Amino acid sequence: MNKNIRFVISYGFNIIAFLILIYLIILHPNNSLILLCIAIFFMLISLVSIHYSYDFYFKKILIQFSDLIQSVISLQQKEVFISHEDTILSKIQTQFERLITILQYQNQNLTLEKEEISSIVADISHQLKTPIASLKLYSELLNNENLSKEKQIQCKEAIYTISQQLDFLIAQLIQMARLEGNIIQIKPIKQDIEPLIIDVIGNLYGKASEKNIQVTFLNQGSSSCYFDWNWTYEAIYNILDNAIKYSPSNTNLIVKIISYEMYLGVEIWDEAQIIQEREYPNIFKRFYRGNNAKKTEGVGLGMFLTKKILETENGYVQIKKHPKGNKFIAYLKK
Repeated sequence: MNKNIRFVISYGFNIIAFLILIYLIILHPNNSLILLCIAIFFMLISLVSIHYSYDFYFKKILIQFSDLIQSVISLQQKEVFISHEDTILSKIQTQFERLITILQYQNQNLTLEKEEISSIVADISHQLKTPIASLKLYSELLNNENLSKEKQIQCKEAIYTISQQLDFLIAQLIQMARLEGNIIQIKPIKQDIEPLIIDVIGNLYGKASEKNIQVTFLNQGSSSCYFDWNWTYEAIYNILDNAIKYSPSNTNLIVKIISYEMYLGVEIWDEAQIIQEREYPNIFKRFYRGNNAKKTEGVGLGMFLTKKILETENGYVQIKKHPKGNKFIAYLKK
């Protein structure tokens, strides 16, 4: 029987019993035990009917709630209660739908993070494989008693060079892991970036001098913007270090600070071989090394770290070409 019909019948019996009781108490207080029994009988029937009606109703609600919980477990949207009605059950339905949407989004993020971790592990494994194999080879050669003094010196020098490369690679990997794992938070504050640029240029002066590269610094206006000193130092250092590394000897480097409406631009102009535009999207990928960089020492993490740092500071980095080479621009929020 429909629950609404059961409620109507139950309340009907209650009304009849109530009317009989009023009739007995008010109109005939000394009359009819039979009518009193009839009133009590109707009330009992009414109570039994209400009990079974509510029992049926709540069982149905519990089954529906069970279906709703199952939809959350399976992360599948399912309309158990009508969501467009203005009732408490429709509100609960809407809240469960929102919960499922949030859980689906989090689940997608977890899947992407697992894929990203897998990719990082594969990349690291690939990067470490070659130097470790080389170390093993040179170590085995050194164990050869018939190896000449000259060859022994060469092997030791090779081992030292490879160990230096490994040390650099591991340091870069640690930086990358700290950034991507949010182990260290980048906290940009508004400050003057000019002293940072001067410091970076000073620390790379030796490398530039070895190749007789002249570094010119120009500041065209205010140099105040939001950045984290230590991490931004790393980002700018990576760009300038690459510019020196890939530029020919006896060339010029220009470092400019240019103020725009919303950003402060740190431009680094080199005279290296021009990077092709088709390579621009890949330059900032992890472990990517451009066609111009194959013969130059490096692991392909510097520009990746630079991009990550600047994006975390609500900035970004761009590559453009100019008549004599490439122009890297780090944009920082003003």
